[in-house]
Amino acid sequence: MVRQLTIVGPLPPPVHGYSLITEAFSEILSDVEATIIIDTSQHTRLIRVLRDLLKNAITQRSSCGTYLALNGGARQWLDVLFFIPARIFRKNIIIHHHSFAYLTSKSSAALKIIAMLGGNVLHIALCDRMKSLLNERYQLALENIIVISNAAFVQVGRENYNQTSGIDDYCGFGNKSNGPIIGYLSKVSREKGVFDYLDLLAELRKNGIELTGVIAGELDDKDRHEFNDRLKNDRKISYIGPIYGEKKEKFLRTINVLVFPTRYLNEAEPVAILEALSRGVPVISYMRGCISSLVSTKAGYVFDVSITTIKEIATTLKTDNFFTNLEAYAVEARRTFEELKESSKSSLNFAIRFLSDEN
Repeated sequence: MVRQLTIVGPLPPPVHGYSLITEAFSEILSDVEATIIIDTSQHTRLIRVLRDLLKNAITQRSSCGTYLALNGGARQWLDVLFFIPARIFRKNIIIHHHSFAYLTSKSSAALKIIAMLGGNVLHIALCDRMKSLLNERYQLALENIIVISNAAFVQVGRENYNQTSGIDDYCGFGNKSNGPIIGYLSKVSREKGVFDYLDLLAELRKNGIELTGVIAGELDDKDRHEFNDRLKNDRKISYIGPIYGEKKEKFLRTINVLVFPTRYLNEAEPVAILEALSRGVPVISYMRGCISSLVSTKAGYVFDVSITTIKEIATTLKTDNFFTNLEAYAVEARRTFEELKESSKSSLNFAIRFLSDEN
């Protein structure tokens, strides 16, 4: 009988951190064993769900383990149906946690689901804070939780410090850009912080800091009117829409700083931050999820916006001479990413061995 691993989780499209990490992990597992992949991104029709449930039930007998990228919301109950066969056949299971939706506050649904998992289950947390909350909220034994940063699955990019060619043409500023280019890479919405980004750039200008901005990401329809209204009279900020592949690579090599001012309560470990750090781009962000563990004090700033205003953030950046020391921050950003990636290697190897071991 051929050994194989079962992988259950979302794959691109749509493209977001959750699906990108699931895809990257599935590629690593595919190099170890034959894999059966159940793409939950395609579960938009009942017939597809039923077909994949049947496929999963049939293949579990010959599977040596199941990897499940756990959903953060109500679809967790659908995830349950995929790991039940693995429990029946007493297979090893890995649950990869990607959301703080059930960690910011305790969830009765998550409590029941985690209790149903039983033994032979290894939980992957994205950072030490997530690990601690899984232990506190759901009494998961610490020895059954390992930490693997998303950095383990992000490719090391080319450093962008001293990168200058093509900046003006790409961002649409002609030959008029001066000062650092401040990037935004996320869904363009109030929840993900685009208006905080615009407010911060305005405050920095009031503080005498000359800069330009470039915003990338899908625009949320409910914020479209306000966003367009804010941008229409500002020729120093450009919106370039969603970007992927080489366009995103060029964006990351172009910007000098990434501002990621998310107010999303369930934010976990944003891939965009890791992609920026890997290319030597310092990051300014907010305390959400695992972000504080990503950005060291020398690689950028993480602010607690419950006690800090946008005006105070701008003042801090000016007082600390942040923009005159970008090269030093860039070097530290790259080093921070490399340390995150290296620190996850042993846990990643342990997870692969755990999943592929015969029961």
